[in-house]
Amino acid sequence: YHVLDGHPWHRPPARGELTRQLERVRGFAAHIFRAHRPGEKILVVGHGFLFNVLLAVFAGVTPKRSYRFRILNASVTVLHVWKDMAPLVVMLSNTAHLPPSMTT
Repeated sequence: YHVLDGHPWHRPPARGELTRQLERVRGFAAHIFRAHRPGEKILVVGHGFLFNVLLAVFAGVTPKRSYRFRILNASVTVLHVWKDMAPLVVMLSNTAHLPPSMTT
């Protein structure tokens, strides 16, 4: 596995910089494509905002529409992403592994 400390997309962005955040996430997605071979399984752990923007990048929607995806805390999202970065959403924000009292 790779630890991404020190990469520019690892540190939290300043508030109100949606365009900059989108570019950072696009850079992160491009890095994944460069660093991994087709068919490899990749685990990305992060906050809901990261996954909102990743989904927006892969789906080709504007940053303002990235909030249309609701990613719950501690949820699991599974994407199959093809060479052209087109996603197949297999699972979105699944919390079946959590007791109901822990879903937010």
